[in-house]
Amino acid sequence: MQFLSRLFLCLAVTGCFSVAPVFSQELDSSFSNIIDEPGLSKKASAVRGIQESVSLTLASHPQLKAMVSELYAQMADIEERESAFLPKLVLSLGVGREHSNNTSTRSLTGSGSEQMERREASLALRQMLFDGFHTHWQRESGVEMGQARRLAMRSQAETLAYDAVQAHLDVMRANFALEDHIANLQTHERIAKDVGTRARLGKDDRAKVSQVSARLSLSLANVEAAKAKLRAAEAAYFRVVGSRPALSLAFSPGLLSMPNSLEQLLEEVSSQNPQLLSEARALRASKAERSAAKSTNLPSIYLESGASWNDNLDGVKGRNNDAFVMLRMQYDLFNGGRDSAAKNKAALRVKRAGYRMEDAQRELSLAAEQAWHRYQSLSTRYALLQDYAESAENTKRAYIKQFDIGQRSLIDLLDAENELLNAKRLSSEARYDLYLIKYELLYLQGSLLDHLSQNITISPKVTKFLDERA
Repeated sequence: MQFLSRLFLCLAVTGCFSVAPVFSQELDSSFSNIIDEPGLSKKASAVRGIQESVSLTLASHPQLKAMVSELYAQMADIEERESAFLPKLVLSLGVGREHSNNTSTRSLTGSGSEQMERREASLALRQMLFDGFHTHWQRESGVEMGQARRLAMRSQAETLAYDAVQAHLDVMRANFALEDHIANLQTHERIAKDVGTRARLGKDDRAKVSQVSARLSLSLANVEAAKAKLRAAEAAYFRVVGSRPALSLAFSPGLLSMPNSLEQLLEEVSSQNPQLLSEARALRASKAERSAAKSTNLPSIYLESGASWNDNLDGVKGRNNDAFVMLRMQYDLFNGGRDSAAKNKAALRVKRAGYRMEDAQRELSLAAEQAWHRYQSLSTRYALLQDYAESAENTKRAYIKQFDIGQRSLIDLLDAENELLNAKRLSSEARYDLYLIKYELLYLQGSLLDHLSQNITISPKVTKFLDERA
């Protein structure tokens, strides 16, 4: 009686895996449906390949859009600085009451004071001729910072492209892992049915029923864990790409051009990585600001011209008009220490920019060296794990034949099945890790977008604006 109850329990457990329509629909839906979270789009994306994933990312990611806005703001800042080269024309109008007590009013009225309606109108033109090169260096600093922001935007686009590649591969990795776990579950289900049949016929004992029941529960738990990882990967994909992954994501690795040595990689990172190039431009911008701060060592020269049309000024009734053209020089002999503090601040900011560039160089060199060693290791490891998976497959097939003729136990067969699952998992992870590390090397070289035939959408006006001032 106890044997029958255990057998019924086993068959009940196996039966839960036999509800093919419901279970299959649930598993199929996990390939395309992302977890329900507020704000997630319910419309399936048409993304199929890595290039499409990257293209959607670059077209919609808010970080990149924010940097585009910042670049336009920098253009406006350059125009603001350049305005100092142009003349300043000021029109001034005024009307009001005037109370005057001066020598003119005392001689005219004898009472000593006079009240009149005062009216003023003036037009003044001021043109900077020389300001110690302050405006020149301010403009140069703005242009260099504009180039730095453009390169920083390129660097951010490379980073987002790499994130999109990683998210794309992670979804594919999770999909394949789930498929392997489902295949493993189906194998355990088939074994459980065979053992249940043999137990009913008296060819196997109830211990084997308990063994396969336990393995079935573990296999189902692994499927649930794989589904959770897939949903997490899909959510991460949405965060990066801004669109849900399609029912099936494609990947064609193609020929990825890798550097021949670590030295070549480090050289290309130093000369091509947009983040490092951006820091170099920022350093040049800081040096230009330092030169601008030194402009106070020289005088400023302005050309001024103006005219005024006034009535009833200083107690004298009637018109009071004048016009002038003047060449003026201005030289601050003492400014309360402000100019000295500005020079010191600019010099310290040059040092800060230099330190940031050095830090970026170190970080990128570290990342490149670590990525290179991982690439070398994964290339060897993947080949070995392929052999391991192939051997595990051959072992499983041999164990099935030996189990059928009684030369292998049920535990041996289940262990062989689990070892094959583990071998496939390790081989698959190594394969995707190898793909990803290759893309990381391209990212560090600053050539990932070029390899994927992707570009940042920048208005030709921006490019022309900066190139004309370079």
